[in-house]
Amino acid sequence: MKQQADRNRTEREFEVGECVFVKLQPYKQLSLKQKGKNKLAPKFYGPYQINKKISQVAYGLSLREKSRVHNVFHVSCLKRALGDHQSAQTMLPSLDDEGRVILELEGILSTRERKLRRRTIKEYLVS
Repeated sequence: MKQQADRNRTEREFEVGECVFVKLQPYKQLSLKQKGKNKLAPKFYGPYQINKKISQVAYGLSLREKSRVHNVFHVSCLKRALGDHQSAQTMLPSLDDEGRVILELEGILSTRERKLRRRTIKEYLVS
């Protein structure tokens, strides 16, 4: 049984100063819980730099000051960032005091009206 289980396992070890992506599942974490479906939300955020190695399986990351997520992660939640780290970056969502995600509206791009059964519904395209 151990041989079968070890086939899919990989040894992960990171050095201080390396960049990694953090795996978060907002629909499972209470502090990041949103209303609605989070099925298509990104699972990896980052890249973030490793500040310190706490043990073989725990690493401390340099997260934003506004993030309410603890900065120590298990090695199974980390994925090495390869290539150019600066091109694409997904940030951890900002949270209010109750733990809900703060959404910032830049502007309304267009509106349209749609009929649904007997009602007329207004739809907005926002940025």
